[in-house]
Amino acid sequence: MEQSSIQELYIQYLTGVLTVDETRELEQRLETDERFRQQWELLKQEAEALGASAYLQRIDSAAVLQRIKFKRKTNFQVYKLLAAAAVLLLLSVGGYWFLHQPPKEKSIPVASLVTHKAVQLESNGATIQLADDSGQHTIALKNATINAAKGSMQYASLDTSLNTLSVPAGQTYHIRLSDGSEVWLNASTRLRFPFHFTGKREVFVEGEAYFRIAADARHPFIVNTPLTAIQVLGTSFNVNTYQPNKVKTALVDGKVITDNRKGQLEELKPGIQADYTNGEGFSTSRFDPEEVLSWKDDIYYYHSKNLAALLEEASRFYGIRFTAVEDLPASQTVTGLMDRKRLEDFLSDLKTTAKLNFTVKNNEVQVHL
Repeated sequence: MEQSSIQELYIQYLTGVLTVDETRELEQRLETDERFRQQWELLKQEAEALGASAYLQRIDSAAVLQRIKFKRKTNFQVYKLLAAAAVLLLLSVGGYWFLHQPPKEKSIPVASLVTHKAVQLESNGATIQLADDSGQHTIALKNATINAAKGSMQYASLDTSLNTLSVPAGQTYHIRLSDGSEVWLNASTRLRFPFHFTGKREVFVEGEAYFRIAADARHPFIVNTPLTAIQVLGTSFNVNTYQPNKVKTALVDGKVITDNRKGQLEELKPGIQADYTNGEGFSTSRFDPEEVLSWKDDIYYYHSKNLAALLEEASRFYGIRFTAVEDLPASQTVTGLMDRKRLEDFLSDLKTTAKLNFTVKNNEVQVHL
């Protein structure tokens, strides 16, 4: 077993995610495999000598997460490993050691809170709720015919007035526009668009969305955000406006030019993300497509995120309100992932490692130390 694999197993052991059977297998391996036992003892000695804080700081959490993402793609039965990554705390002060942590509890009563609101379409003064089921639905409006199935819609119409598609927290949605372009909308996102384009193709987005634009050199496609405008031909890209006064545009393929409506332009190549911050302008960097687009698969990766920001993200991602009833340590950060289908595992991991407690009250999850 490679050293990095042993370290991942050691992290699982420390964070208490091993089952009884897995723990028994580990004990047998320690008794029968001398090379494995020696490597294990070296990790244990290093951890005990440094203490939890220093040891966890030395772990390359980004590298571990990359390895876990690869394993997740090749083996969907490794959720225990994912859970271990999700609780890799990078503590700058203090710490807590989990050498003899009991099995995690799975009794946080949150399932009843997952009551998603309907996706809504506002068109020509009417508001339509799009059903969240697997059946096909045809909705006849005065100005359009909507065909909707679970999590997706397309339509037929010649109406050029703007409509608004609103996706609530905890959900995603897909729409095919009249020109054949496709848009995937993340939680808490709004898209304003016409049923029918005439000349310039133009939409408005707030939140996060992934666009796959149909090529049409004669008719540029414009994506407007609260701070920028993105000029597109045929291309795929992600745009994120969740943070106030900031827009992130990540180009997957093709070509886009994003501008701040004040004459400042940034032309992107595939694999490059442009971050526009109000008052500071543009900055560019390479991005990991799997991380940026993971929300489309109901996964969210996070790096060195403080607990307050993580709970805010969790509220939007799961569609459940998380409220801290007392100040959380600003110096404590976490690297890992959230899986929209595994809310209780996410909470159990934070309870084990960050020593957070959760109480369900007034239709929200209250968080306290």
